[in-house]
Amino acid sequence: QNNAEFKAVYSGDTAGNLVMARRMPDGSLSRRYVRRQADGVHITWKHDNIAYYSEFSDTVEPLDTGYDPRPRLWYKDAVEKKGLVWSEVYIFASDRQPGITCTIPHYDSRGVLLGVTAVDISVLDLSYYLGAMQVTEHTRLFITDDSDRLVALQMRDPKEVDRLFRKKLDDKVGYDVL
Repeated sequence: QNNAEFKAVYSGDTAGNLVMARRMPDGSLSRRYVRRQADGVHITWKHDNIAYYSEFSDTVEPLDTGYDPRPRLWYKDAVEKKGLVWSEVYIFASDRQPGITCTIPHYDSRGVLLGVTAVDISVLDLSYYLGAMQVTEHTRLFITDDSDRLVALQMRDPKEVDRLFRKKLDDKVGYDVL
C-alpha cells in the first residue's frame, strides 16, 4: 500500500505455488493464491472490494494446463541469472498496460533454490511518481534502460501519456508512436 506504482508483488516457489498481492483498478488490493495439489491447481482470491469476486473467483484448473509460475519468463530469468533481474517494458497480461518487472531468486542456506519473488511496476504510475518529485524549475527526470530506451518520464497530467509511447525513428524523421 505504500508503493502506489507497484501493480503487483508475487512469489512463486519450486513446487509451482504462487502468492500474489495485486492492485486493482479502483486502488483496492486483491490477493491470489495458487496451490498445486494432486487433484489440480487451486486458485483462491481474497478481495478488499467484494465486487471483484464476480470477475476473479476461486477456481480449480487441471494440473497440466493450470497456472504454473516456473515456466514464466520472470521466474526463469531470475533462476538463470541467479540474481536481480529487470525486464524490458512489456504489456501486462492483467490490465494490458505497459510496465516492468523486477525479480530475484531466493535460496536456502545450502544454496538450494526456494523460489522467485517479483514486483510489477506500471510505467504510467512510475512516471506519475517522478512527476510528484520536487525538483528545480529546469530539471527533468526520466528513467532509461540499459539500452538507453525511455522507460518513464515525469508526468503530472494524464494528457501527457502520449509522450511516453513514442520511439525515435531517426534524427530526420523524429518520433513515432510505439
